[in-house]
Amino acid sequence: MTALTVAVASFVIAVPAAAATAPTWADVLEARKSEAAAESKAAEITALVQQLETATAAAKQTAAARGKELQTAQDAADTATGKYDTLTKQASTARSEAAGAEEQIAAWSAYLSRSAGRDLTASITADSDTLLERLGTASKVTDTMNAALEDAATRAGTAEALTKQAAAARRERDRLQQKAADTFAAATAAATEAAEAETAQRSRKQELTDQLAVLRDHTLNTESAYAEAERRRVAAARAEAARIAAAAAAARAAQTPPSTADSAAAPGGNPGAASSSGWTKPIRSYSSYQAYGNRLHPILNYYRLHAGDDFGAACGTGLYAVAAGTVTYAGPYGDYGNLITIDHGGGVTSNYAHMFSSGVLVRAGQKVSAGQTVAAVGNAGLSTGCHLHFEIRQNGTPVPPTPFLNARGA
Repeated sequence: MTALTVAVASFVIAVPAAAATAPTWADVLEARKSEAAAESKAAEITALVQQLETATAAAKQTAAARGKELQTAQDAADTATGKYDTLTKQASTARSEAAGAEEQIAAWSAYLSRSAGRDLTASITADSDTLLERLGTASKVTDTMNAALEDAATRAGTAEALTKQAAAARRERDRLQQKAADTFAAATAAATEAAEAETAQRSRKQELTDQLAVLRDHTLNTESAYAEAERRRVAAARAEAARIAAAAAAARAAQTPPSTADSAAAPGGNPGAASSSGWTKPIRSYSSYQAYGNRLHPILNYYRLHAGDDFGAACGTGLYAVAAGTVTYAGPYGDYGNLITIDHGGGVTSNYAHMFSSGVLVRAGQKVSAGQTVAAVGNAGLSTGCHLHFEIRQNGTPVPPTPFLNARGA
């Protein structure tokens, strides 16, 4: 066995095939011995590159479609939640008003009954000077009592009707939340598949492109072809290592807390490190703040539940995990551009939205710690400017995020 044969054999072992049907470097070097074989192998590699690009594009398209379905399902659930919350408050107010009306009637009855052994109406009119005065006063008392009874009955009926509507709204909310949960699983699988396809494409395409370049360079002899292939492989590995190192350095730099002067005056200020309870803020510097609640959507122009807090900040601003947990979703999310969901246990999840795809720095299944960089502010989806849309959910139901974090010392 010649030195070249040993070198080529060891190279083939060190660099696995790009895919099950992809040629090995040994195949490429062998094909160079014949012009016809070289052209055939070049066509094969070109087709494989196209297949990789097509498969990756299809995976991304599927992920985007599943993400849109997830966002639509979650929006429907949030709308139902907003309706339930509104009806619950209205029912509570109606019950209070009905109880107040009943208490007023009870007070009237108690007052009238204090004249024991006498006609109740007469007890109220005993001090009247004439029979007509007494009859007029009695009539007014009767009218007042009748009006009070009618009002109490109306309020009680309203409270009962609103309570029934709230119960129906709760059932609808629960149904839609379950639908959103089912859709979440499909969207997660699609996003994961798309991310894996893109990673595989980047790696395999680079190798196939290198093979094609060596195959078509007829000025190289066999040993030079091997050397060029090895050089390309090493350069690609170093470039990938440098990319990973740069990303890690950027993440470390982004995690350095800003000075107090750089922090916004909106609720929370500079969160610094995680609190003793293990919670922190999702963003450390921002210029504007809008809280959770029903509002007029700035683009869609109709009222809907704004299920989180918005933090206006420059695109690229670091975003942080508010507590330790596991990333359960990281991918496209319809009108929100892209979404990251972190499960913190106990039914509590946090959501980060509107990042560009390049600003999603974690993947589903990844463990994160409190304060770890997970994303960068973006302006993707239906958005009027660079900002973070941040949510806290308990068992799928959105809650006001800032009060939730403040209660945990963040």
